[in-house]
Parts: sequence; structure tokens; C-alpha cells
Amino acid sequence: MLQEAQAAQSSADFISKCSIALNEAREAIYWLRLLEATGQSKSDNVKLLAKEADEIARILGAIIDRTKGKARL
Repeated sequence: MLQEAQAAQSSADFISKCSIALNEAREAIYWLRLLEATGQSKSDNVKLLAKEADEIARILGAIIDRTKGKARL
């Protein structure tokens, strides 16, 4: 989804596509934490993936915030 955002036709379109990517990252975090809670997998790998997904979500959030700030100028 982020690759689609790079080809956005406007700032609003870019923000929209990044917001979709952020929602997908948050959903991945949810499922990874659920998997971790069940104890059905190697929790070290799941913890690492959840941490990376959280970092991606934070980056996407920052991109969205900065783009919104630039759009207001």
C-alpha cells in the first residue's frame, strides 16, 4: 500500500493511502499480539515481528503528521 502512496496524485491522496497502510500495520500488531498471547508459536519471533510492526506504524504515523503539517502551510 505504501508503494501506491508514492504514486499518489495529491497530498490528500498520499495521506489517505498512508492511513490505509497505518491501519494495516495496526491490524498486523493486533494479530501478532494475539498469537503471542496464545503461546502457539515461538514467542521470540512473534515479539520481534510485533516490535517491528509497531516501529512501522510509528513511522507511518509520523509521515502522515508531517504531510498534514506541510499541507496546511
